[in-house]
Amino acid sequence: MEGLRKLLVEKAREVKGADELKESVTEFVKEKLAQLIHVLQDAIGFLAEKLDLVFPPETRAETLHRWLHVGLTVVLPVAVMSHFKIKPPANPINFIVGSA
Repeated sequence: MEGLRKLLVEKAREVKGADELKESVTEFVKEKLAQLIHVLQDAIGFLAEKLDLVFPPETRAETLHRWLHVGLTVVLPVAVMSHFKIKPPANPINFIVGSA
């Protein structure tokens, strides 16, 4: 198998234009990576603008605190219960208070 690999590498080096092809592929990859970076920068900028619309800087701390409270008291318990397939109690008040 190693001999076949060496033979293929030798034959690939003998092909005319292999160096130019390698350089053009490298340039193509660099151009596409640069385009990807620009797209990501634009997307991050767009998301930052939308964040400022949804959570204005003046009330951002207060709003995030409220959403954190909702997440910890409602979303997290529901996610844990659904993950472990725990059925909620039939009457949550009796479950919390502990009446017989």
